[in-house]
Amino acid sequence: MEPREVIQGNPTRGVEELLTQVAANYAQYGSPLELVFCVLPDRGNSTYLYPAIKRWADTAGGVASQCVQVGKVVDRQKFGMTYYANLLLKLNLKLGGHNVHPGAHGISLVREVPTIVFGADVYHAPPGSQRPSFAAVVASMDVQLAT
Repeated sequence: MEPREVIQGNPTRGVEELLTQVAANYAQYGSPLELVFCVLPDRGNSTYLYPAIKRWADTAGGVASQCVQVGKVVDRQKFGMTYYANLLLKLNLKLGGHNVHPGAHGISLVREVPTIVFGADVYHAPPGSQRPSFAAVVASMDVQLAT
């Protein structure tokens, strides 16, 4: 199945099969697939492609994935270098790197005793919007406080 067939036809049909085929083809070169990076259209099919890609990567594929919208990638004036910096930080972590190093003197408790560190964030929709608010909590027991 060609990628164009997936996008022009029913966007959810065949996405997971296509990604499985790509991963198998990649494995023929001697190393497993480590990252799926997708540039999605700004509208239309991206609402169907994004969940299909994430579902495959998190379940069947077992690989990290990063999806971006084409408009954000090509419009540097509107989104600026901060967007690219944040994107690269995400990719670094997903590929096993560390973005934060507490340093030699860092947080001694984390180095000396098994410690869990929590972080939380809340998103509120703009005033007048019907969108719900979302809350998220993350935790890390990694000495570098990164995973």
